[in-house]
Amino acid sequence: QKAVHDVLESLREFIVSHQYQDTPILTLYANVDSTDPDNRRDRPKWMIELKNEAKRLEQEYGTEALKRRDVKQRWSDAEEKIMAHLQHTKPQGRSIVLFTDLEDYVTLDLPVPMPTKLYYSGK
Repeated sequence: QKAVHDVLESLREFIVSHQYQDTPILTLYANVDSTDPDNRRDRPKWMIELKNEAKRLEQEYGTEALKRRDVKQRWSDAEEKIMAHLQHTKPQGRSIVLFTDLEDYVTLDLPVPMPTKLYYSGK
């Protein structure tokens, strides 16, 4: 429970310090379960699912909807940054939940597989 509390406190600090009202947050749940043979391929299933989620949000919000402190980003840029972060941190759980404003990241390894899903808090 302490670990969850620490993550939630980190998330609270993250949201407050990153001016959440002006800075949209992306939330990602990714099924990185290494026991799934499809996630052990050169191009893991979770990467394909994340790309599909980024396309879905791009269609829903528009190509340049991501706005961070008056700097326009594209969904493809966001996808690349998230992929790079996940490959760098090497998730240890069966899933990962990630919160980001594309500059900073709060991540938590989850012990259960969750469907890969990307959420956007933008307007």
